[in-house]
Amino acid sequence: MNILSSPHILTVDNQEASISIVDQIPIIKTTTTGSTTTTSTSVEFKDAGITLKVTPKINDKGQVRMDISLEVSDVGAEVETTQGTQVSFIKRNAQTSVVVQSGQTLVIGGLIRENQSDDRTGIPFLMDIPLIGYFFGTTGHRLSKTELVMLITPHVIADQAGAAELTEKYQQDVDKLRKRMGSDVR
Repeated sequence: MNILSSPHILTVDNQEASISIVDQIPIIKTTTTGSTTTTSTSVEFKDAGITLKVTPKINDKGQVRMDISLEVSDVGAEVETTQGTQVSFIKRNAQTSVVVQSGQTLVIGGLIRENQSDDRTGIPFLMDIPLIGYFFGTTGHRLSKTELVMLITPHVIADQAGAAELTEKYQQDVDKLRKRMGSDVR
Protein backbone atom coordinates (compact mmCIF):
# COMPACT_ATOMS: atom_id res chain seq x y z
CA MET A 1 0.00 0.00 0.00
CA ASN A 2 1.31 3.44 -0.93
CA ILE A 3 0.03 6.64 0.61
CA LEU A 4 -0.16 9.23 -2.15
CA SER A 5 -1.07 12.16 0.03
CA SER A 6 -2.29 13.10 3.48
CA PRO A 7 -3.83 16.56 3.11
CA HIS A 8 -5.54 18.57 5.84
CA ILE A 9 -7.90 21.43 5.02
CA LEU A 10 -10.10 23.73 7.02
CA THR A 11 -13.30 25.33 5.75
CA VAL A 12 -16.48 26.89 7.07
CA ASP A 13 -20.03 25.61 6.96
CA ASN A 14 -21.51 25.45 3.46
CA GLN A 15 -18.29 26.62 1.71
CA GLU A 16 -16.47 24.42 -0.79
CA ALA A 17 -12.91 23.37 0.00
CA SER A 18 -10.67 21.77 -2.58
CA ILE A 19 -7.29 20.12 -2.77
CA SER A 20 -5.37 19.41 -5.98
CA ILE A 21 -2.27 17.26 -6.00
CA VAL A 22 -1.33 17.35 -9.65
CA ASP A 23 1.55 17.38 -12.08
CA GLN A 24 1.36 19.64 -15.11
CA ILE A 25 2.02 17.66 -18.28
CA PRO A 26 3.17 19.64 -21.35
CA ILE A 27 1.16 19.03 -24.53
CA ILE A 28 2.51 20.34 -27.83
CA LYS A 29 -0.18 21.91 -30.02
CA THR A 30 0.46 22.48 -33.72
CA THR A 31 -1.88 24.78 -35.66
CA THR A 32 -1.93 25.22 -39.43
CA THR A 33 -3.75 28.30 -40.71
CA GLY A 34 -4.52 30.02 -44.00
CA SER A 35 -3.87 29.15 -47.59
CA THR A 36 -0.17 29.97 -47.15
CA THR A 37 0.08 27.01 -44.78
CA THR A 38 1.45 28.85 -41.78
CA THR A 39 2.23 26.47 -38.93
CA SER A 40 2.59 27.54 -35.34
CA THR A 41 3.50 25.43 -32.34
CA SER A 42 2.54 26.13 -28.75
CA VAL A 43 2.74 24.28 -25.45
CA GLU A 44 -0.36 23.75 -23.31
CA PHE A 45 -0.23 22.19 -19.85
CA LYS A 46 -2.82 19.68 -18.62
CA ASP A 47 -3.20 18.60 -15.02
CA ALA A 48 -2.78 14.94 -14.07
CA GLY A 49 -3.29 13.86 -10.48
CA ILE A 50 -5.92 13.98 -7.74
CA THR A 51 -8.49 16.72 -7.16
CA LEU A 52 -10.91 16.58 -4.23
CA LYS A 53 -13.75 19.04 -3.62
CA VAL A 54 -15.83 18.91 -0.45
CA THR A 55 -18.73 21.13 0.65
CA PRO A 56 -19.68 20.47 4.30
CA LYS A 57 -23.07 21.38 5.77
CA ILE A 58 -23.31 21.10 9.54
CA ASN A 59 -26.64 20.53 11.27
CA ASP A 60 -27.53 21.34 14.89
CA LYS A 61 -26.85 17.72 15.99
CA GLY A 62 -23.19 17.98 14.97
CA GLN A 63 -23.68 15.82 11.90
CA VAL A 64 -21.88 16.79 8.73
CA ARG A 65 -23.47 16.43 5.31
CA MET A 66 -20.73 16.45 2.68
CA ASP A 67 -21.05 16.88 -1.06
CA ILE A 68 -17.89 15.22 -2.36
CA SER A 69 -16.36 15.26 -5.82
CA LEU A 70 -13.18 13.26 -6.45
CA GLU A 71 -11.27 13.19 -9.74
CA VAL A 72 -8.17 11.16 -10.55
CA SER A 73 -6.43 11.69 -13.87
CA ASP A 74 -3.25 10.17 -15.24
CA VAL A 75 -1.21 10.10 -18.41
CA GLY A 76 -2.33 7.28 -20.68
CA ALA A 77 -0.91 5.67 -23.79
CA GLU A 78 0.47 7.61 -26.72
CA VAL A 79 -1.98 7.98 -29.62
CA GLU A 80 -1.21 8.60 -33.27
CA THR A 81 -3.10 11.58 -34.73
CA THR A 82 -2.87 13.60 -37.92
CA GLN A 83 -0.56 15.97 -36.03
CA GLY A 84 1.78 13.24 -34.84
CA THR A 85 2.00 11.27 -31.62
CA GLN A 86 -0.03 12.75 -28.77
CA VAL A 87 -0.41 11.83 -25.12
CA SER A 88 -3.81 10.58 -23.97
CA PHE A 89 -5.25 11.03 -20.49
CA ILE A 90 -7.18 8.63 -18.27
CA LYS A 91 -9.78 10.24 -16.03
CA ARG A 92 -11.80 8.60 -13.22
CA ASN A 93 -14.21 10.43 -10.96
CA ALA A 94 -16.72 9.88 -8.19
CA GLN A 95 -19.40 12.17 -6.77
CA THR A 96 -21.51 11.56 -3.71
CA SER A 97 -23.38 13.18 -0.83
CA VAL A 98 -23.09 11.60 2.61
CA VAL A 99 -23.98 12.34 6.23
CA VAL A 100 -21.51 11.42 8.99
CA GLN A 101 -20.93 12.36 12.61
CA SER A 102 -18.12 14.74 13.48
CA GLY A 103 -14.94 12.64 13.82
CA GLN A 104 -16.38 9.66 11.89
CA THR A 105 -14.21 8.43 9.01
CA LEU A 106 -15.73 7.96 5.57
CA VAL A 107 -14.09 5.60 3.06
CA ILE A 108 -14.42 6.26 -0.66
CA GLY A 109 -13.10 3.53 -2.92
CA GLY A 110 -13.77 1.79 -6.17
CA LEU A 111 -11.61 3.95 -8.43
CA ILE A 112 -9.74 1.01 -9.92
CA ARG A 113 -7.29 1.10 -12.81
CA GLU A 114 -6.07 -2.02 -14.56
CA ASN A 115 -3.01 -1.87 -16.79
CA GLN A 116 -1.87 -4.70 -19.04
CA SER A 117 1.37 -4.69 -21.02
CA ASP A 118 3.39 -7.10 -23.13
CA ASP A 119 7.17 -6.83 -23.29
CA ARG A 120 9.47 -8.52 -25.80
CA THR A 121 13.10 -8.88 -24.71
CA GLY A 122 16.02 -10.86 -26.01
CA ILE A 123 19.18 -10.72 -28.07
CA PRO A 124 19.10 -7.56 -30.22
CA PHE A 125 18.56 -8.13 -33.95
CA LEU A 126 18.36 -11.93 -33.56
CA MET A 127 15.01 -11.77 -31.77
CA ASP A 128 13.61 -9.75 -34.72
CA ILE A 129 14.39 -12.37 -37.40
CA PRO A 130 11.19 -13.93 -38.74
CA LEU A 131 10.52 -17.52 -37.65
CA ILE A 132 13.78 -18.14 -35.73
CA GLY A 133 13.60 -14.91 -33.66
CA TYR A 134 11.26 -16.76 -31.30
CA PHE A 135 14.25 -18.76 -29.99
CA PHE A 136 16.30 -15.65 -29.19
CA GLY A 137 13.77 -13.74 -27.11
CA THR A 138 10.97 -13.94 -24.59
CA THR A 139 7.61 -12.27 -24.26
CA GLY A 140 6.40 -11.20 -20.83
CA HIS A 141 2.86 -10.31 -19.87
CA ARG A 142 2.27 -7.90 -17.01
CA LEU A 143 -1.01 -7.06 -15.33
CA SER A 144 -1.21 -4.44 -12.60
CA LYS A 145 -4.20 -3.12 -10.70
CA THR A 146 -4.36 0.10 -8.75
CA GLU A 147 -7.22 1.08 -6.46
CA LEU A 148 -7.53 4.53 -5.00
CA VAL A 149 -9.06 4.56 -1.53
CA MET A 150 -9.69 7.88 0.16
CA LEU A 151 -10.40 8.34 3.87
CA ILE A 152 -12.22 11.54 4.86
CA THR A 153 -12.78 12.48 8.49
CA PRO A 154 -14.69 15.72 9.13
CA HIS A 155 -14.33 17.46 12.47
CA VAL A 156 -16.74 20.16 13.63
CA ILE A 157 -14.67 22.85 15.33
CA ALA A 158 -16.40 25.32 17.63
CA ASP A 159 -13.50 27.72 18.33
CA GLN A 160 -9.83 28.50 17.63
CA ALA A 161 -8.64 26.34 20.54
CA GLY A 162 -10.37 23.35 18.91
CA ALA A 163 -8.68 24.15 15.58
CA ALA A 164 -5.25 24.34 17.24
CA GLU A 165 -5.82 21.05 19.10
CA LEU A 166 -6.93 19.28 15.92
CA THR A 167 -3.96 20.66 13.97
CA GLU A 168 -1.53 19.44 16.64
CA LYS A 169 -3.12 15.97 16.65
CA TYR A 170 -2.90 15.86 12.85
CA GLN A 171 0.79 16.80 12.94
CA GLN A 172 1.51 14.04 15.47
CA ASP A 173 -0.32 11.50 13.27
CA VAL A 174 1.66 12.56 10.20
CA ASP A 175 4.94 12.34 12.14
CA LYS A 176 4.06 8.78 13.26
CA LEU A 177 3.16 7.85 9.69
CA ARG A 178 6.42 9.28 8.35
CA LYS A 179 8.43 7.24 10.83
CA ARG A 180 6.54 4.08 9.91
CA MET A 181 6.65 4.49 6.13
CA GLY A 182 9.67 6.68 5.48
CA SER A 183 9.52 10.31 4.41
CA ASP A 184 7.29 9.81 1.32
CA VAL A 185 4.15 11.20 3.01
CA ARG A 186 3.20 14.69 1.74
